[in-house]
Amino acid sequence: MGLIASFDYVKTSDVPFLGFWSMPKRRLFRSPLVEFDKRLAEHALKSLVFSQTDGVYVALVFAWLETCTPVLKREADPVIETLRRRLKGSYWLLQHDDRAIVEALQKAMEPREWDAFLRQLKEGADLGWSLDSYSDARLYLRDRIMEVTPMTALLVSVG
Repeated sequence: MGLIASFDYVKTSDVPFLGFWSMPKRRLFRSPLVEFDKRLAEHALKSLVFSQTDGVYVALVFAWLETCTPVLKREADPVIETLRRRLKGSYWLLQHDDRAIVEALQKAMEPREWDAFLRQLKEGADLGWSLDSYSDARLYLRDRIMEVTPMTALLVSVG
């Protein structure tokens, strides 16, 4: 089994608290306790897991989006920077304003574009990644983003 990609819908009012939920609680003579998953589960409106193939393909979709569209810049969000610093895995936060990337997700990638994209990633060209699995992840992500409303946000995690 590879990486798992999860999609959690939260209220936009809960977004600022994501960083606080990731803060480890110190305990006397024991390792710190991180209750991020528990707190997220308590506040999530809906949680889904991408189970069609390896979650790495969801991360590849975001990598491709970051190269071709200026709308999505994961490093610009301080909440996501906090999550990436404190927790293991990759995180992206999508809000209603980010639905503009759906247009970029509509177009299928050609095999030559796929090969060029993998060469751009350097080590990806010889890992045997599948364009079909990438397409499944792209369409799944597109459908999840379409469900985001002005009052919700989508936290995508791959780890």
